[in-house]
Amino acid sequence: MKKIIFFILLAFIFISFDNPRSKYFEYYYKKSLEAANKGNASASIYYADSAISFISNIDSIYSLKANAYYMLGRPNQAIEQCEIALNLNKKNDYAYFIKGLSISLKNAYSDSLYDLIKRYKKDKEWFKENILNRYNSSSLENGNYVLIDYGLAIKYIDTCLLLNPAYINARMFRGLFYQYLNNYEKAIPDFDTCIKQDTNKIRRSWYYDYIGTCKEKMGLNEEARDAYTMGIFFNPKSGLLYEKRGMLYNNVWFDREYACKDLQKAMLYGRYIDSIEKYCSPSEYDFVSRMHGPKDWRHDYKYYCCPQIKFNPQKDTLIDIEIVPGVKEKMLDLKKSYVDSIEKSRIVTP
Repeated sequence: MKKIIFFILLAFIFISFDNPRSKYFEYYYKKSLEAANKGNASASIYYADSAISFISNIDSIYSLKANAYYMLGRPNQAIEQCEIALNLNKKNDYAYFIKGLSISLKNAYSDSLYDLIKRYKKDKEWFKENILNRYNSSSLENGNYVLIDYGLAIKYIDTCLLLNPAYINARMFRGLFYQYLNNYEKAIPDFDTCIKQDTNKIRRSWYYDYIGTCKEKMGLNEEARDAYTMGIFFNPKSGLLYEKRGMLYNNVWFDREYACKDLQKAMLYGRYIDSIEKYCSPSEYDFVSRMHGPKDWRHDYKYYCCPQIKFNPQKDTLIDIEIVPGVKEKMLDLKKSYVDSIEKSRIVTP
């Protein structure tokens, strides 16, 4: 009986000592998660380290810390934290996901790999299987190459999706990585699945944007147009989707009328269309072109105007601006100063 009482007391002592550590761990874990959700990666790492100082064998805190390093663009540190998490728990789907994302930030270029590519470049089957289906490459101004190992990144995301098939972000990024590898046949099904699983309208518009891009690269222009149209249905204020559809109308079907309508809307929703006069006549683009201004002003334009602009589908001109007080006046003053500058330029000085 005395032995039983002793062990009960001993267990109570351990629990009383361990419980505060658990509470501190939970507190700092939540703080780290909140900081990450707010985009403050440095604070997230600080709080994660604080949590680890109390309990160091919980895998999820390391994958959370890995995410913060990924946000900071430090893939090597992110991968290290993912490996710690996976050593603690082989079924941590989030750690596989972050590891895949982090690999997509690393330059896999090395002299030996580059020599291997040059040596076997004429072997089309080997080159396709080992290079084109795995790496995305681009040259830099200094002559060096960037080789991103998307094939390896996809393998880790595959494992993540085996553990958690409903993980939408993992499926979206896998689709994007396939797209970067020009493997559109594998990319599109991932985006289709995202559309079925995700109820968020803005995100759905992204998936249709990605599908449209893939279809356009495949030469399926009508299907690309339909995808962009569906994206606009879910997000009617997406300047990017209007721009992509407008360019299709112009470049594929040479339909200047529809191209102009879409590109005007794209400008009104924050996109900069270079040389708009190539697509619209002066009477069509005059006012919006003046209000859009130079490239370095487009961010202000997007911030202030885009969400509240009303568009006349018959005339395709800006007819009303319902925005916070002072901003409309700022835009009108801009128009007036532009007109004044034109008038002054006409004055011939003796």
